[in-house]
Amino acid sequence: MHQPFGVQIKNYQKGDLVFGEYDLNDYYYYILKGVVELRQFFEESERYELYGERSFFPMYQVKRGTYNKRAVCISDELEVVLIKRPNNNDSELERLILLESHKLAERNEVISELKTAYGKNKKIYVEKFLKILLKEVNITNVDGNYCLPNSVTQAKLSNLLGITRQGLNQIFQELRESKILITKKNHKTLIFSKGFVENML
Repeated sequence: MHQPFGVQIKNYQKGDLVFGEYDLNDYYYYILKGVVELRQFFEESERYELYGERSFFPMYQVKRGTYNKRAVCISDELEVVLIKRPNNNDSELERLILLESHKLAERNEVISELKTAYGKNKKIYVEKFLKILLKEVNITNVDGNYCLPNSVTQAKLSNLLGITRQGLNQIFQELRESKILITKKNHKTLIFSKGFVENML
């Protein structure tokens, strides 16, 4: 496959480090296949982000420096396009990445608005958040049901959602009773019914 100058395709396996928080942010990444987890460390806490197929990551950074985040492949396979940052910040490529980052920011804003709108009804908020996340991650099993990678634990989900683990456990119990969450209680992989995910917002 012919690859333009400054662009390369790389493949990773589950658990591989894509970049570390101290690596220079010389590249943008575009996911062709798989899922990436970004983890950002703070003094006493961590913040997680997930990116699926057809996503750019990390979000647009004006200043050159380090990524300040760690990116790890959490799907069985990951195929990404690495795009070298051009020296000219006004280039068409930079504008494209900026546009895509704005789309991602809009997605995050939608999630924030969901939390505000349904803050008193956390079950509805969690359901709507999960539909967005599962469609982006886009992993299905042989039955056509939607799955999250094994490394996406309930602890990480509660971090992403901004609610307590106890609150999420209670909601998951209700989703099991409704046959929306079809994972057995002690199994690692979180599996959600196809009908639930495809009945979008």
